[in-house]
Amino acid sequence: MPEIRYVQQDIFSFNFGVLVHACNTEGTMGSGIAVEVAKKFPSALAAYQKQHANALAAAKANGDVYQYQKLLLGRCSYAREGDLYIANMVTQTLNNDFNDKPTSLDALVSCLVALDKGYTKICANLKKEHVPVYMPLICAKRGKISWNVTKELIQDTLKHIPEVTVCVLPKEWKEWHSKGFIPKEPYSPQIKI
Repeated sequence: MPEIRYVQQDIFSFNFGVLVHACNTEGTMGSGIAVEVAKKFPSALAAYQKQHANALAAAKANGDVYQYQKLLLGRCSYAREGDLYIANMVTQTLNNDFNDKPTSLDALVSCLVALDKGYTKICANLKKEHVPVYMPLICAKRGKISWNVTKELIQDTLKHIPEVTVCVLPKEWKEWHSKGFIPKEPYSPQIKI
């Protein structure tokens, strides 16, 4: 079970480790943190779009173009920018298909399993026993899933990752704390790589 630490820091301030974010099945990275991921890491957008195109082609070949969402949900694509890996976890549709929410908990778990399996390979590629893993409060805002649910899934699913650093912008800290999702004070000292 990984230790979860909360920091008041921009997730894009790191350049070593794994940056994890959730995205939808549409292939555009057009909202939420995915917009910034696409701007800052073109290879992450390209990996995500390739995954989308492959799923769409497979769905067309099977005669059901709408099946592509099912083929994408729960998949994780990776991109590398220097010593930083970006994990695109496809957990959501644009529709509220899952109990009036856009996020599929099954897809989230599948993505976390893929992340856990991929972590060892990422560590080997970076020639480290362990590398830091950073994420926002995935699926809590646009995905409409309680962070407490997501946190429990992270702790139950990730077996090889010893620590997850959750990055919350200073301007959002009070809001998320008031909802009971994060502690009153961030972890200290700040992470320095």
